[in-house]
Amino acid sequence: MCLVNIEVLVGLEMLIKVNFELVTDITHLSVFLREFFASSMEMTAYNVKFLTVDCPTYSQEISYCQRKDVETEVFIFKDGEEIIHLGLDTMFDVSSIVSNVLQIVLLREVPIIQKQKQRTLHEQTLAGHSDLIFSYQGAIGTYEHRIFMEVAHAYTWKYRFALTTEASAVNDLPGYIASEDSAIWVIPCSKAKNPTDPEGCKGGGQAIKYKGVMSLFPLANFMKFLDVVPIHDVSVDGLYNPYKANNMNTVYIYYDQQSRTQVMKEAGMILGEYRGHVGILMVDVKLKRLSDFGYLPQWKIPALAVQLDGSDELKPMLEYFNPVQFVGETLNLAKSESASHESGETWTEKPLEEDMDPDDLSNVEIQDDPVAEAVYSSRHSPPDRTHLLTLTRKNYESEINEREFTMVLYFLTFDARSMAFMYSYSEAANALAKLSETDMRWKMPLATMDCYDWTDICDKINVTTYPTVRIYRKGHEPIEYKGLLSTQAVASAVRFGIHPMIMKDVSNVSVVGLFPDVTHSAVSEFREAAKQLHGKVLCGIAFGEVASEMFAAKAADFETSQLPSLVMVKRSDVFQPRLSVPMLTSANAIVKWISQSKMPLLPQLTAENYPYYYQLQKPFLILFTEDISAHPLYKILGDLAQDSDAPEATYSWMSIRKEDHVNQRILQFYLKSQKISESLVFVCFLSGRIFIYPENEGTVDEIKTWMIQALNNAIEFTSTLEFHEWKPRHPGYDFLKMMDEEATRDPDVHDNYDPLDPDSAYEYQPRGDDPDDETRKALQELRDSRLFHQKPKPLRKHPSDSRPEDSQTTWHENPRTEL
Repeated sequence: MCLVNIEVLVGLEMLIKVNFELVTDITHLSVFLREFFASSMEMTAYNVKFLTVDCPTYSQEISYCQRKDVETEVFIFKDGEEIIHLGLDTMFDVSSIVSNVLQIVLLREVPIIQKQKQRTLHEQTLAGHSDLIFSYQGAIGTYEHRIFMEVAHAYTWKYRFALTTEASAVNDLPGYIASEDSAIWVIPCSKAKNPTDPEGCKGGGQAIKYKGVMSLFPLANFMKFLDVVPIHDVSVDGLYNPYKANNMNTVYIYYDQQSRTQVMKEAGMILGEYRGHVGILMVDVKLKRLSDFGYLPQWKIPALAVQLDGSDELKPMLEYFNPVQFVGETLNLAKSESASHESGETWTEKPLEEDMDPDDLSNVEIQDDPVAEAVYSSRHSPPDRTHLLTLTRKNYESEINEREFTMVLYFLTFDARSMAFMYSYSEAANALAKLSETDMRWKMPLATMDCYDWTDICDKINVTTYPTVRIYRKGHEPIEYKGLLSTQAVASAVRFGIHPMIMKDVSNVSVVGLFPDVTHSAVSEFREAAKQLHGKVLCGIAFGEVASEMFAAKAADFETSQLPSLVMVKRSDVFQPRLSVPMLTSANAIVKWISQSKMPLLPQLTAENYPYYYQLQKPFLILFTEDISAHPLYKILGDLAQDSDAPEATYSWMSIRKEDHVNQRILQFYLKSQKISESLVFVCFLSGRIFIYPENEGTVDEIKTWMIQALNNAIEFTSTLEFHEWKPRHPGYDFLKMMDEEATRDPDVHDNYDPLDPDSAYEYQPRGDDPDDETRKALQELRDSRLFHQKPKPLRKHPSDSRPEDSQTTWHENPRTEL
C-alpha cells in the first residue's frame, strides 16, 4: 500500500461594496484559515496538499466558485475527482481538520463499522491472520479521533484497524463504559484457528481494552508494547529485564515449583486485562542472583510486585490475594499521578487552572446549567436536520421573500438553549415533512440560520438573543414567536400560518371578537392583540348581524350581555369550555386576559407548563393519579376550581403511570415513602409545607375546609420542602487570572497575519511546544522504515474546469497553495 494523493480545497468568496467596505463578518473564516494553514504543515508527512482559491478573481474559470455552499464547505479531491465535501463547522481546529482528512486518506485501511454484527463479520475475516485494533469514537474530528488515525497510519503494516461512532457496536466488548467519549480495544483475531473459534476473535473474544490516558504518547507506547514479548521467565529466557529497556511497567512474579502453575495462570489473567500496559517478569526463587530482581527474603512465595516505568521502587502486594486487582489499582494510581504530564494537551489546550483536573473542565461549563448538561450528554446523538432549510447570505432574502410562510430559528451552535431547542425544532420539521408529499406548501417551512456564521445578517435584523424564532409571511411584517419551545407547539404554529382551515386541528383555544360594527374604536386594539398572539392563539372577528347571531345563539353560556365582547372557546377544557367578557379597551389588556384565561381550569402539570403556573406564586393542589377521568376526586376538583369561595390555588393533576418516572419520584418525595399510591397533595411553596389529604374521596366543602386549615397551620403537615444553599460542584474559572496571562503573553508570529489579505504573508512557525511532536515524528519514521522506499506519486491535476488556465498563476511549493 502507498500513500494516496489528496488535495483539500477551500473556496472563499469576499463580497465588497463599491467603497471596498467589507459587508460580511468573516472573523470565523479568518480563524478557520489560520487552522487550515497550520494543518497544511501537519499533513505534509502524509502527502496531502492544501489549496485555496481566490473566487472573486477566478469565479468564471472555476465552476466551484459558483456553488451555493462554496463559503461553508471544504472540498476534498483524490486523483482529480471530488470524493467528499465537509462543512466548516466540522473542521474547527487543527485536530478536527487532520483527523477528518486522515480518515479519508485511510478509508480503506480504517473502515467505519456501525453495527455489532458487521464488526463480528469483520473479525471473522481476520481470524488466523491479523489482530484488529477497534475504536469507539463518540464523534469524528476530535483529538482522540486524530491520535487513533495517526497510530493507525503508522501500524497498518502490522494490524488491521476499524472504528465506530455507535456505542451499540462495542457494548459487548470487555470494559465498555457508556459514559466514555472514546475507547480502543485490541481484538486478538490472529490467534483464532478459524472464524468460529470461540477462543479467538469471534464477538470480541479475549479483547484487551486500552486503559491509558487518551493522548498520543501513551497510545503510541501501548501499540509499541504490544509487540514486546508479554511474559519473560528469567530462568528460561535469560537473566535480564526486557521491559526496563523498553520503558515499560513491570510486574514481577516470584514463584517456586509448587506455585508455578498457579502464577502462570494468573499471569495470563493479568495480561488479559493489561497487555500493552505491563510486561510480566517471572522469577524463580531458586536463582542465585535473586536480589538483582528486587526480591526481599521476608516475602512469602508466591509473591508479586509492580515497578512503574521511570521508578526504581517496587510496590509489593503484601498479601497474595488478587493479583489482577492489585496491578490495576497500582496502574490507576500511576495514571492519576501522571495525568497532567500525559493529558494529551497540545498548544491549543492549556489548563485554565493549575489545580483543576482537566477531566473536570467540561463540568465547569455545565455545573450550574441543567440545559447545558443535557445538551452535553446528548452530543453524540445530534438532531436530524434533514427537513430543515439552511439559510445563508446567498439564499436568505430569496427564501424569505418568495415563500408564503417561513419560520426561522436563529441560533448559535455553542449556545446550550439553541441546541436544546434544535431537537424539538427538527422533530417538528420531520413531522410536517409528511404533508409535503401531497401539498408543496408544506415543503421545508422551517429554516435555520447560524448567527455565528452569518453575524452580519443577524445584526442587520436585530437578532441579539438566542434562540430567536421569527415567522415570515409573504406581504406581512415578521412576527416574533413567543410560544413554547416544544415539537407540538412549533408544529401548531406552522399549521396556523400555512393552512388553518379546521380550527380544532390547529389549536385547542380560539378567541372571537364580536363587534356591533366595523367602525368601533376597539376593533383596532383587538387586531393588534391578534397580531401579537399570532402562532399561539387562533383569533377571529365578527361584525353586525353575524356577531349578534353568534352572541344570541350562545347567550346562555356567556357571562356578558352586550356587544362588543370577547368570546373564548377551549375545546379540551372539560370544566370551562367557553367564557366571555366585555371587550377590553387596550391591546395589552386583551393579550393579558387571553394568555391567562386560555389555560385549562384543571390542567395536567407538565415540564412545559409548570414554569407558567409556578410564576403565579400560588399554592399547588395536585391530584396524583394513574387515570384522571376515573378518579372520584376529578369532578370535585373541577367544581372546586370554579368555586369563587375556594382558596386561591393552582388546581391540577399529574400522571403516575409506569412511564411517568419523574412524576413518581416527585410523589415519593412528597409522601416521604418509596410506595406509590394515588394521592391529593397540597404544596405551599411560601411556607415550604406539604399536606396529604387523608382520603381518596370527599366533597367540595370538605376539601375546601381542609385547604383553609392547611393555610392557617391548623393541621399537621406531612413533610416539608428542603431548602439548600446552591453551591457549585466544581471550581470555576479564574477569569482575572486568564486576562492577566493574556496581557503578558508574548506576541504570536501570526498575530499580524490576515488570511484574507493577499499581501499578508503567512510564515509557518510552530506554536509552542507540542508534547506530541516527537511522538508523531517517531510514528512517521516507523511507517517510512517499513513501507516507503519510493517517492510518492505526484499530484494529478483537477478536471479542466477546476483550475484556471492562466499562465500567470503560480503553484507554490508551499503545502498551502493559492490560486
